[in-house]
Amino acid sequence: MYYTKISEALAAVIQFGAGITAFTAIALFNGWITIEPVDILFYAGAIFVIMFIIFLAFYLLSLLDSRKINEKLKEK
Repeated sequence: MYYTKISEALAAVIQFGAGITAFTAIALFNGWITIEPVDILFYAGAIFVIMFIIFLAFYLLSLLDSRKINEKLKEK
């Protein structure tokens, strides 16, 4: 994430909201889903789950990298 004066949680909420909105709008525009509320909510929910899994994977990878860096710093 880039440095901002907002909290990381708020930045994540904004990123998730913008991503879900953009993907859903593109899906509607391309005709991948219909303009039925159930379809839109199901698609938005699926996009949220996918984005959350990716976010969680990156978070865990950065956590592991941080631990490796800390171990190397302790060795010096």
